[in-house]
Amino acid sequence: MASDHEDLRTTVLMRCGKTGAVTLALFTRTGTSDQFRIEKVLESASDSEQPDGQGVRPGSDHYASNQFDWSGWYCPSCGHNQTVVSPHTFVRCGGCHELVCGFSIREVALGISTFKCFCGSGGRISATPIDSYEGQSAVKSNALAANASFKALPPPKHS
Repeated sequence: MASDHEDLRTTVLMRCGKTGAVTLALFTRTGTSDQFRIEKVLESASDSEQPDGQGVRPGSDHYASNQFDWSGWYCPSCGHNQTVVSPHTFVRCGGCHELVCGFSIREVALGISTFKCFCGSGGRISATPIDSYEGQSAVKSNALAANASFKALPPPKHS
């Protein structure tokens, strides 16, 4: 687990369900008992990023899902959740194990939804919600360095 100071800022890697573009959401909180809120969204300036799955990155920290406030989040690549708030903001793909925006989620019957991931995997969405996220300490992450291959996007609008 991260030290108390490092535990105040974390980045969460995500992918666009349509394009596969890599996005990092930088979250901050004022104390370890507070929820993380989105401070900045960074999108990869390179298409060469390869999926590596959540939780496989060295130095990842695990946080319960209730420690995150995703208000205002939308996919910067395809715009999913930007103009119309979706009941499925994103999913964790069973194939690539990435957090993927809900661009391709479709309700096929009452209470039954499916999705197709950019990686080619897909299937029925389970009723089990995501119970944890893997974050990379912003102190350890090179995504925030001046020479990083990520560009800052406009800040999200919190509701």
